[in-house]
Amino acid sequence: MSDSETFNRVKVDLLKADNDGYSVYEHLVNMVSKAFEGNSKVRSGDSIPSFSKQIKHSRFRTTKQEGAKKAVLDERDVARAAEEKKLFHKPKPVVTTKVHKPTMFTTVTTTVTEPVTVPPLRPITEDQRFHKLCGYGLLSSEYFLLEQSMSNLVRDKKLEEAAFFGRVFGTEQNYTIVVSKRLLDPVADKIPVEKYSMPKPPRKGVDVPIQSEPPGVGLNRVTFWVCQYAGGPWTELPDVTPQQIISSQKIKKYLTGNLDAPVNSYPPFPGKEINYLRAQLARIWSSSTVAPEGEVEAFVAEDEEEEEEEEENPNAIKYQKFNPLTSEAKPIQLEEGIESLATSEKWVHTRPFIYKTGRGTQLPPKPEPEEDEAAEEPEDEEEKEPEEEPKELLQPIATDKKYATIKVPQEPKETEEGQEEPEEEDDDKEDDEAAEDDPTNPKRITLQSWTAHTVNNFYKEDDEAAEDDPTNPKRITLQSWTAHTVNNFYKKHGVVVVRSLRWPGACSWVTANKTSGTIYFGDGSKSTDAAFAPELPPPIQQEVDDLQEVADPTSMLEKLILRGEDPKENDSEDEANEDEEEAAE
Repeated sequence: MSDSETFNRVKVDLLKADNDGYSVYEHLVNMVSKAFEGNSKVRSGDSIPSFSKQIKHSRFRTTKQEGAKKAVLDERDVARAAEEKKLFHKPKPVVTTKVHKPTMFTTVTTTVTEPVTVPPLRPITEDQRFHKLCGYGLLSSEYFLLEQSMSNLVRDKKLEEAAFFGRVFGTEQNYTIVVSKRLLDPVADKIPVEKYSMPKPPRKGVDVPIQSEPPGVGLNRVTFWVCQYAGGPWTELPDVTPQQIISSQKIKKYLTGNLDAPVNSYPPFPGKEINYLRAQLARIWSSSTVAPEGEVEAFVAEDEEEEEEEEENPNAIKYQKFNPLTSEAKPIQLEEGIESLATSEKWVHTRPFIYKTGRGTQLPPKPEPEEDEAAEEPEDEEEKEPEEEPKELLQPIATDKKYATIKVPQEPKETEEGQEEPEEEDDDKEDDEAAEDDPTNPKRITLQSWTAHTVNNFYKEDDEAAEDDPTNPKRITLQSWTAHTVNNFYKKHGVVVVRSLRWPGACSWVTANKTSGTIYFGDGSKSTDAAFAPELPPPIQQEVDDLQEVADPTSMLEKLILRGEDPKENDSEDEANEDEEEAAE
């Protein structure tokens, strides 16, 4: 091989470029050209490696440094970063000093330094995976910041049983929700005994406001805390009133994200958005908090002996101990696997029911009126509405109200000649309405309020009963919940997810390791089976009837009345005038 061929072959190898398009041949050319410049520092072979490194660095330097601009940061991002930085500041330890004098001439001073501890809190970063299986969730960075923010909230406010409730979406900003046990007196840990305090109506037919539940009772036994972003300041929501619950059930309104925003609606809502948000959260908390059957049991309070049977002041406020709603039961046994919980019969409600009065508990008994009041105000038994029956805790979700009723279209019937028969009018509407409340009627196919999300259990149809009566169309009744199994490749990793149709965004889950929870991600509005129609205004008041003219009494009539005699009935005005003339003569 000649020298020229060898040179060309070596040159081809040196011209091979790397991923950045830079070759060894180009690098050598740059080194030689820089070496022949007057200001080159290459004097010996030892300086070649440093000179080669200098040539490589020059490739990444811009020639015009004045063209670079400084990055402009948004002031809101800087302020947000400063708030997030405060979440990781360790609080100062608690220093307590005690002075003890064992003798008159000696003094012992003891100083104890204790670090600030955080009450037990369920880490939401561990529930992140279950939130995703439910179809909802936040960013991983938000979970991390939110967990640290919740720890600071629990530590500063000394909360108990705090848990992440979810997020409510608004038109301008969102609400991140945390629920905790109601803040009570840390020493007594008791709640007042409620007494009947509703005023008397001024007249018949006038409603009086229903008395609110005291703190720690019914819908006010928990406290909700909200912030508008992960790491933001927390705001405590006020207690809810029955008037706010009843009014929220009659309207449907999107939240804005501003707690001080007015609620423009009809009927008018008694309060601002902070009160409307609290009412909606109470409704979601009451109807969407569920657990597998057998996981919890109703709490039974022990009978406490009364120290003083007769108090000196009967009008004094009485207190009772704050008891939990449920207590942990024995671990549930899943003999058939986690799939056995994917049905509505295996789930129960764990929160109080909301009555028509807008309360989570029934009104306390009305005190018996005194004898004088009972004689003045007779009772109208006909006008009184029957009281609602008390709802027991841990009601099966299968007994919930139906979500929708769907009429299944039927195939047209053909006559012998091949012509389709005209559709007959549905004359049995009354029977159909009555059949809605009768799940045994074959004309209504009732699905559980929490239906299993499987092919065999989604529609519980009674085909045999429907075939026996072909004149009645099929009806499919959907209820408010669905249940399905996810991540079921291995039995130990299976998860059953229960989803609400009545409150879109409310989900509960349970794992094979007996871990369960509830979460809500939604706009805070309840879904209905039909288009929402607001309440109509009251009817316009009718005009007053025309006044009837009556003739003035005559002097003769007045004299007869003064004498105590019955006035004569005149047949006409002429006879009355004649009597008046005779009396004048």
